[in-house]
Amino acid sequence: MDKILTVKREKLYSFIWTVPIVALIIAGTLIYRSHFNKGPEITLILSKADGIEAGKTAIKALSVNVGKIESISLSQDRKNVVAIARMNPGTEDLVRDDSRFWIQKVRIDRQGVSGLDTLLSGYYIELSPGNSPKPSRMFTVMDDPPLATDDKGIYLTLHSESLKKVSPGSALKFKGIEAGHVLDANYDFEKQIMNYRVFVAEPYASIIDSGTKFWISSGITFSMGPDGLKVDTDSIENIISGGISFDNIEGNSLNEDDDVPVHNDHVFVLYNDRLSIVPTYAQNRTLNYIIFLPFPDRGLQAESPVFFKGVQVGVVKKMPYFPENYRIFHDYSKYTAVLIGIQQERFEKSSLESIEEIRQDIDNLIKNKNLTASVENMNILTGKKCIDLQSDVDPAANRLVFNAPYHGYQVIPSLDKSFSTIQDDLSRFTHKLATLPMEDLANNVNQLLKNFQNTALEINALTSNINAIAEKLHKENVSQEMLNTLKEVQAIMSSYSSDSALYRELSLAVKELNSTLKGVKPVVTKVNEKTNSLVFSYDRQDPVPAGKKENKKK
Repeated sequence: MDKILTVKREKLYSFIWTVPIVALIIAGTLIYRSHFNKGPEITLILSKADGIEAGKTAIKALSVNVGKIESISLSQDRKNVVAIARMNPGTEDLVRDDSRFWIQKVRIDRQGVSGLDTLLSGYYIELSPGNSPKPSRMFTVMDDPPLATDDKGIYLTLHSESLKKVSPGSALKFKGIEAGHVLDANYDFEKQIMNYRVFVAEPYASIIDSGTKFWISSGITFSMGPDGLKVDTDSIENIISGGISFDNIEGNSLNEDDDVPVHNDHVFVLYNDRLSIVPTYAQNRTLNYIIFLPFPDRGLQAESPVFFKGVQVGVVKKMPYFPENYRIFHDYSKYTAVLIGIQQERFEKSSLESIEEIRQDIDNLIKNKNLTASVENMNILTGKKCIDLQSDVDPAANRLVFNAPYHGYQVIPSLDKSFSTIQDDLSRFTHKLATLPMEDLANNVNQLLKNFQNTALEINALTSNINAIAEKLHKENVSQEMLNTLKEVQAIMSSYSSDSALYRELSLAVKELNSTLKGVKPVVTKVNEKTNSLVFSYDRQDPVPAGKKENKKK
C-alpha cells in the first residue's frame, strides 16, 4: 500500500527575526538622535582656556547641564581660544543674540565668596539665556560674571577727575542702602577723565534728578578750612567696601533748574568726597564785580567767601582774574584783579528783591556810601582769607578807586593795604629797634642787679645792728614807744632783705629783663642786616646780578 506524502507550507516569519528588527530600530533611533535630533552647535571665544577641557567641561544654566565643550583650539591669529560646544536638544531658545556666557570658578569679591562648588566639580561655563528674537551661534565668554541689571532702573554716566578709583561691581548707595552698582570704568585719554557707567535700580532711580550729587565714599576725609578742621566719615561698611554714594543734599542745589528729572545716559560729576561738593548757583542770578588788590594774596582763592555786614553774599570766582587774550608779561599791571560773584540765592529767602534791584542797591552804596572791599583773615592757623564789603568808609582812607569798568565788569573800590606800605612800616620799626644801645642797656641792668644785691647785704647788716640796739635799749629801760618805732623800722628793712619775697621777685624780674635783652640782640642784628626777615621766615640769600657774579669770577 502506497504512502501518501503531505507537504506543509513553512511560515513566512519566525521569532528569530525580531532580534535584527529591534536592532535596526535601535540603530535607526541612534542615527536619528545623533544626526537629526541634536542640539545646536555653538562657538565660544575665550581669552584663555584655564580649567576648560574638551569632552568634560559642562555648560550650565541655573545649575542644570545644557551642553558640553567638544573641542578646544587656538584662533587663527593665536590671540584667543576657540571652543566648539554642543548644546542639548531643545535648548535652541537659550542661545539668543543677547545670551551671555562666563566662566564659573571660585571668586572672592565685594559680594563675598562664590563658586565653591567648582572646587570638586571643576570649572564650568555658566549661561544666562537672552530674550532677543534673533538666534546666534557665536559668543564671547566673559572672565567674570556680568552684573545683574534685570531690575527696572536707570543707566547713568559719571565723570571723575579724582585720583581715587572705583572698581566695576562696586555698590552705589543712597543713605547707606545699596541702590545700584558700577557696571564698568573707562579712562578717556583725550579729556583725561574717568568715565563710570552705573546702574541705579528702582525705587531709588525715581529720586534722581539733575541736582543729585555723586561722590566716592571710601574712608575718612579730613580737611582744614576757614572754619577749622572738618572730618567726614562713612559707615564702617562703606569704609571697608568703598563704592559711590549719592543723595539730593539739602541746601546744596539752590538752582531751581536742579530738580529736573533725568533719563538714561545722563551725565553727572563724580566728586572726590562729600566735602568737595559745593553749592551750585544760577548764573543769571549772580552779579559779577572786580576788586583790585595792590599785591597778590595767597590766602585768597577761588570759593573764598565774600561778606557784607557779617552775612555771606557771594564767593571769589577767580583769583587772580585774567581777561581774554591777556598777556601776563606784556599787559603788566601793579594791581591784581579779583573776580567776585554776588549770588542772590544766598539771601533770597529773606529778601524779595530782584537781581536788578540788588544791582541798583550796590551801585548806590558804591557812589553814595563809599562801599569798599578789603581782605580779612578768617583763620590764622590755615591762613584762609575772605573779602569783606564795608559801607560808610572814611573818604580819607587810602582807597583804590576805578571809575571805569574793567573788561565789562564794574569795579568795587578796595583798601590799599600795599606791601610797600607794610614793608616801610617794618623798616622804620626795625631801624628804631636796631638803634637801641642793647649792650649798654644790658650792662646797666647787670650793674643794677649787683647794686641791688649789695644794698640787700647792707640792709641785712643794718637790721642786725637795729636788733642789737633794741636789746640794749630794752635792757636800759628805754620807753616802750621808742622800742615800737625801732621794731617798725626793722620790719621795713626786713622786707628788703635777701630772704624777702620782694627781693626775690625784684631779682627775678631783673634777670628776666637781662635774658630778654640778650635774646633780642641777635634778632636786631639780623633785622639790621636784612629788613624783610620779619616777613619771610625762610633763610634765603638775595639774588646777585649775573654781571656781578662774572666780575667776582674774574
